[in-house]
Amino acid sequence: MLEAQEGADRGKDGGASRDDESGASDEEGSALDELGEDKGAIRHAEGRPRGESFAEAEASRKPDVVFIDTVSHRAKRLAQQIGLSARELEVLEEFARGRSAASIAEKLFISTNTVKTHLRRIYEKAGIHSRRELLGMMEEA
Repeated sequence: MLEAQEGADRGKDGGASRDDESGASDEEGSALDELGEDKGAIRHAEGRPRGESFAEAEASRKPDVVFIDTVSHRAKRLAQQIGLSARELEVLEEFARGRSAASIAEKLFISTNTVKTHLRRIYEKAGIHSRRELLGMMEEA
């Protein structure tokens, strides 16, 4: 009677019973145990544990590399030193990246003349006369 029940539990998978949590057979589970791995830690092809959504996996993932926007960081430090407005800071960041007044105007939804006015005020506040001097100040900031 016990053998009949076990046969019914095995079903069509050829005698290997399934573990409900990981989907691994008992044989696979024992192989994982020998390797010292947890059955629940079996990972999908995407690299996340089974049962964990993509959003949960991304939220819990620690970044391997952290990128720092040095232009933005230096522009903010310089803006604090010379007292730039928020809009002047935006113009400064784009200008320091090598963008023209026309492309800055397009990106920030302002006129080209407004960009030129912001740049003139940045130069006045910094006491400089060229982009090269501005970039030099950013390096020092």
